[in-house]
Amino acid sequence: AATFHHAHNWWFFPVWDERFDCADPANTGIYPRPHGKDERPDREYLDTWRDKIYEVIDRYQPDLLWFDFGLGAIQERYRREMLAYYYNKEREWGREVVVTFKEIPKGWNNLPPGTGVADLEVGKMNDLTHHIWITDTSIDAGPNGTWSHVRNVGYKSTERLIHNLVDRVSKNGYLLLNVGPRADGAIPEQARAGLAGMGKWLEINGEAIYGTTPWLAYGTGPTKVEGGSHFNENNEARFTSHDFRFTVKGNDLFAVCLGRPGDSVTIDTLKILYPEEIAGVTMLGSDQPLKWKIDEDGMTIETPEKVTGEYAFTFRISLKGI
Repeated sequence: AATFHHAHNWWFFPVWDERFDCADPANTGIYPRPHGKDERPDREYLDTWRDKIYEVIDRYQPDLLWFDFGLGAIQERYRREMLAYYYNKEREWGREVVVTFKEIPKGWNNLPPGTGVADLEVGKMNDLTHHIWITDTSIDAGPNGTWSHVRNVGYKSTERLIHNLVDRVSKNGYLLLNVGPRADGAIPEQARAGLAGMGKWLEINGEAIYGTTPWLAYGTGPTKVEGGSHFNENNEARFTSHDFRFTVKGNDLFAVCLGRPGDSVTIDTLKILYPEEIAGVTMLGSDQPLKWKIDEDGMTIETPEKVTGEYAFTFRISLKGI
């Protein structure tokens, strides 16, 4: 993968302010050439922006191009040329490539929807989307993500990491998790504990994540989730055993309970299922067939005598094939 942040360099440095060295024409190249604060990028700048990307594509053949903010301010012709060049390389190389771009929910997108994977930095969607998207966030609990090791910043709990993963996947999203090492390359113990906890959960519940697609609804439950923008992970809601997220794979519908279920759970959204289409219900981590019923309140499932794990318990509802 290769990341690009140079689209916004034209505005990032105050080259219009003579108090700073970036305004000295002798430093052009290190910085963009001096220009007015409201002046738009010239052809030389745009050519350089494009050609740097071409150089990386040709020399390193990356599977993924990651674009930071500012891409939407690049002239559209250059963005089209860049995408066409990279996606033509996909055919030439005989393997899939991916482009990510910043999603701007309340304005314009940096690229047209469908031309790549929309990215929300330290954020998430609050509803199911038709297009795929990704969150880039950090395992630490610092405001807006630290992207490196910072002392005493604190770390997200294993439960929160798992809930973040499940919530995103249910809404047609992906989770990219940054883990900042110390200067000596060591991963902090709390970060390792969080990753190990996620791995342990996925050993049991991975079927509800890997290779799945969204269902008709992303989930149900009383807990309200704010989202739809960047940098909105602070003060996240705490989910309960009445909150569920759904995914699908083949003939299996997975309902992930985001709390520890009691003797039974009732999932209101699943009242749309027909009893005759259900082959059986189990909980991942157990082979015990579970009793269930469907009525006007929803689908009620009795939980196993013993549940496996600590966080987010997955019911597998097997549907009869066509």
